[in-house]
Amino acid sequence: MITINYKIEFFTDWNCSSGLTGNADIDIAALRDNDGFPYVPGKTVKGLLRDAARNLGETSEEKIFGSPNEKVDETEIEKAYFSNAELNENVRKALKYDNEKKACLFREIASTAIGSDGVAKDNSLRKVEVAIPLTLFGTIECEEMHKDTISRCMKFIKRLGMERNRGLGRCEMSEVK
Repeated sequence: MITINYKIEFFTDWNCSSGLTGNADIDIAALRDNDGFPYVPGKTVKGLLRDAARNLGETSEEKIFGSPNEKVDETEIEKAYFSNAELNENVRKALKYDNEKKACLFREIASTAIGSDGVAKDNSLRKVEVAIPLTLFGTIECEEMHKDTISRCMKFIKRLGMERNRGLGRCEMSEVK
């Protein structure tokens, strides 16, 4: 097994969410780790790379990511492990106990539906919590023979999270050497 260090550099606000509300004022909250920092779950990274492999016609997709529709045989050894993508350790240490600065990593975006008469529809105001553009880091452990495939798939990732087609989550994923 080898370890691939990667980074996800966000160019716009982004939201990875569990779908739960943050408080009475926010309809969809951004995911936070135990220390209150934004992150991208490893299973999301795996899913994005699996989708990229499928779109690129990679024949080794199931060898790397497993079968998406079948339960994995417990005796079968997984081929790749995907860590969460998180802020680097120096930033985490600098902000860990400063809740005021940590809060600056997030903001709220409000939107509402507009009717054909040009007036906001009743009860359509929604607030989404997003993380500001950041660079997150993670690792992928895989067999060396799959490194090139995973590297090609990383280049295919251009958007991540919810509202990707509306301008959120524009990013670039790349290997850190």
